[in-house]
Amino acid sequence: MKINELQKWANNYKMGTWTKASWKSERVVNGAKCEKVSNGVIRFVEYENMESTKQRRKANGSQPKASTGKFIIKNILVQCNNGSLIVSAKTTHIKPKSTYKINGAIVDKATYETMVPPHSNSSDVFSIKLENLISLG
Repeated sequence: MKINELQKWANNYKMGTWTKASWKSERVVNGAKCEKVSNGVIRFVEYENMESTKQRRKANGSQPKASTGKFIIKNILVQCNNGSLIVSAKTTHIKPKSTYKINGAIVDKATYETMVPPHSNSSDVFSIKLENLISLG
């Protein structure tokens, strides 16, 4: 997705509402291009502003983290110090449907995970590079 497409879409978006989305993640492992395309329901969140993040920081006695980038679209799109454009999203309790590919060939999840090990995320919050956000709505 391009920044102007996201800005146009964000004009009609009410913060905190759920929306259908498609996104992908890509990695090159031992010369093989591994791609995961997901379709699900997300909402945009500002991680540092989430109540669970604030409670965890208070319990640990740590101070809130200063933002490492600047917002291009308030609470949706952040430009990191390295120039990357990132959106933070949260999924519902219903897992997104994903398609896995290695070098363009569709494979099952188990085969994909032999090359790209899964990582756990208890908060359901994740970041997507803007260029990897395929569609919204």
